[in-house]
Amino acid sequence: GSLSVTYTVTSVVLPVPSLNAGAAVNAASFVAGGNLAPGSIVSLFGSQLANGLFSASSLPLPLSLGGTQVLFGPASTGAAIAGPIPLFYVSPTQINALLPFGAALGSNQMVVLYPGPNGAIFSNAVSVNIAAAAPGIFTDGSGAGIFIKSDNSVVSAANPAGRGRLVTFFATGLGAVTPPVADGAAALGAPNLSIVAVQPAVNIGGVDATVQFAGLAPGFAGLYQINAYVPATISPDASTPVTLRVGLMVSNTVTISPTRSV
Repeated sequence: GSLSVTYTVTSVVLPVPSLNAGAAVNAASFVAGGNLAPGSIVSLFGSQLANGLFSASSLPLPLSLGGTQVLFGPASTGAAIAGPIPLFYVSPTQINALLPFGAALGSNQMVVLYPGPNGAIFSNAVSVNIAAAAPGIFTDGSGAGIFIKSDNSVVSAANPAGRGRLVTFFATGLGAVTPPVADGAAALGAPNLSIVAVQPAVNIGGVDATVQFAGLAPGFAGLYQINAYVPATISPDASTPVTLRVGLMVSNTVTISPTRSV
């Protein structure tokens, strides 16, 4: 008799990381299609960007989380041969990373490396334009800025800022600082505060506010802190708009909770 042998061939489809069009956005404003600045916290969106959820647990920030890396470099050289950048967080659909302070102005590219079983798998490249500054103000997710009073309490409708009082809020994308800080490292505190090279203008309720300090927040990576006085002359409206401007670059608009006279 004859012997019959049956072979079963199983094909394995490896996950391929994919970045959305316009995937790289300012992590504070999430404005699509805008510029980014050296030293900015940036969010990237796509699919199969990591094989799980991983967060940095200490500073300086790591260049790899769960095997995922983000490469960044000038478009003329190709991001695939550029170095990895510091990472805050990775997941299958979102990555939060920190752009280098030495990023070249103009057209650049970003590529994600996914940790495949036989080595890294490259995503498609996405283009980003780097400007000297591209400010974005962090919010609580509802459009309200996160403002801190001098007693360290958070501004809210029940705890208004107070016209004429000093408040602190946080941003990214304010550009170069002096003294410089290594990429991914924690900013130092006084007397070694890193001050922005270009002083931002803060507008609250249509009135320019006096800025006491603008620089990197001590103990954090890539996070800018602004201390400004709420103008005493603004109207105590229920929703007061706040913007941040560096040169001609204006941030997203956030709101501060109702203010009162002091």
